[in-house]
Amino acid sequence: MILRAEDITFGFSADTLLKECTFQIQEGDKIALIGPNGAGKTTLLKILTGEITSYEGKIITKKGIKFGYQEQFRISDPNLSLWKELEKEFSDVIKKIDHDFDIDHEHLAFEKKIRSILKGMGFSEEDWQRHLGSFSGGELTRISLARLFLRDYDLLILDEPTNHLDIASVFWLESFLKSYRGTILMVTHDRELLGGVVNEIFEINNSKIWDFRMTYEDYLLQRERMIESKKKEKKKLETELEKQKKLVKQYETWGHMGNPKAISMMHSREKMVTRVEEKLEDIEIMQENQTHIGNIPKPKRSNYVVFKCKDLQKSFNHKVLFKNVEFEILRSQKIVLLGRNGIGKSTLLKIMTGELRPDHGKHEYGDKVEFAYLSQDLSKLDSDNTIFEELNYLMPMKYDFEVRAYAGRFGFVGDETDKKIEVLSGGEKLKLSLAKILLKKPNFLILDEPTNHLDIMSIERLQEILDEYEGAIIMVTHDRRLLNYVSDRILVLEKNGIIEVKSINEYMTIMSEYTGFSSKDSKKDKKLLTYEKQKAFKNKIQKIERTINDINEEYDTLELEQQQLEKEMLLPANVKDYKKLKQLTDQNSKIEEKMLLLIKKLEVLENEKIMMLQGGKDAKY
Repeated sequence: MILRAEDITFGFSADTLLKECTFQIQEGDKIALIGPNGAGKTTLLKILTGEITSYEGKIITKKGIKFGYQEQFRISDPNLSLWKELEKEFSDVIKKIDHDFDIDHEHLAFEKKIRSILKGMGFSEEDWQRHLGSFSGGELTRISLARLFLRDYDLLILDEPTNHLDIASVFWLESFLKSYRGTILMVTHDRELLGGVVNEIFEINNSKIWDFRMTYEDYLLQRERMIESKKKEKKKLETELEKQKKLVKQYETWGHMGNPKAISMMHSREKMVTRVEEKLEDIEIMQENQTHIGNIPKPKRSNYVVFKCKDLQKSFNHKVLFKNVEFEILRSQKIVLLGRNGIGKSTLLKIMTGELRPDHGKHEYGDKVEFAYLSQDLSKLDSDNTIFEELNYLMPMKYDFEVRAYAGRFGFVGDETDKKIEVLSGGEKLKLSLAKILLKKPNFLILDEPTNHLDIMSIERLQEILDEYEGAIIMVTHDRRLLNYVSDRILVLEKNGIIEVKSINEYMTIMSEYTGFSSKDSKKDKKLLTYEKQKAFKNKIQKIERTINDINEEYDTLELEQQQLEKEMLLPANVKDYKKLKQLTDQNSKIEEKMLLLIKKLEVLENEKIMMLQGGKDAKY
């Protein structure tokens, strides 16, 4: 045993985050701590590391345990280079080298380790000699991870380690954590990292810890079965309780009618009621992930070409970020933009929105294009409003229940819609911003790392929403499942322009130059995302079939209208009335045009469906 927590409670009365949480961490465990935003995940990590001491309960640790905890990086000397900063972690080894020429070869290998980790965390060799004061906040977060990974610990504790990493670095991180010899406890929303690394899940739900000693995929199935089983047990006990209460009343009535045995039976049944009530109180059911209704507004139709650019170039401080950038986005295309950290992905998005100007080149939107930009700047929300008020303003013709149903689609359920915006977390504000954006019916979404600050279930909802959305999308993301589920195309931004790749593995082959990580190093290349690909395939087929059904219904309606018009045209009064007959004939022609257009649409959709089915579930679509 490395660590045992007994009856950990934190918070007071209604604000209790954690209540009587008991769990154990064994040597070699690789555990994911998951739960919704605000459930207390980071709080629990801080309790375990001693940063928070105002809690009830007890924590027992292995004697001499060494904790490695991901902390906010603080710069002690802004003029120190990145390499020198990491070299400080081996100051004891360096001193030994200076005084002992017979040092073990393993100790002399620390430079190789620094190189490997810096590359893996997305730092190019040019960055190694940069002064610490020149790095951004996101880069400093990666430096803190790099420092942490240089040494081995009994228990490595990580809080959202994939934030500020690009996809290549996330791949490297997964490979590193899989081969890590120590024990790991981490909070992460990266579902592929969960599936590839962990062997145990701790879920915080209803202020308690639920322990699932199994893989993430097995946990998803087991969790669903357990909730269903507990619900059935609860329903059975509630039925039994109702039955016993009715018997108590019946025996009480008979007792008042002069039957002495009935009073005795009544007391016996009252005891039965108490036992059943106690059993009901003992049943603990995990809070379910709510099923949400509420449709996503259909965007306005744009022209075929949504956006195009040519020869875009941008520099900062006389350093070229990128040049020769040229691509176009067509109606309804969903594109993911990849590229290594610092290459300028967010800068390119800001050029597209007009927030920044390119140094060279031109870009333009197609006719009838209305774009919306979801960045990490969420200042447009009115902090004095509630969630309901913020959405209701954009839904003035809708009933209250429709506004709440729409809010539920983004994870705001029941009384949560009455929360003030000023108390919302970063993830909740991001979800609300997206909900507002979609109400304006833009036909082009520009998204910059939309999964940052979101819990796993919120990412699942985002995934469904973006898949359902009928407009065009360009998105920067490091979430591999979201990428696979939503994207039609993958563009890669490089210093000398844009290239297009067919898959993440092709991208990783390109990025191996920077990270030293090859997709060949992973045994699950072909298995990666299989479940999500099949799910996406099934959803796209269902979407096509729903559209086909809608078109058929619309065609049937038009056919009925046409039949009615033909009857009117044959009426004697209308045959003699030239103006009326011409009006009816024009209406009939318009209906025929609509019907012909629907037939063409049906042909396209039927052919698309046939090609997908013939191509199989792993076909590229």
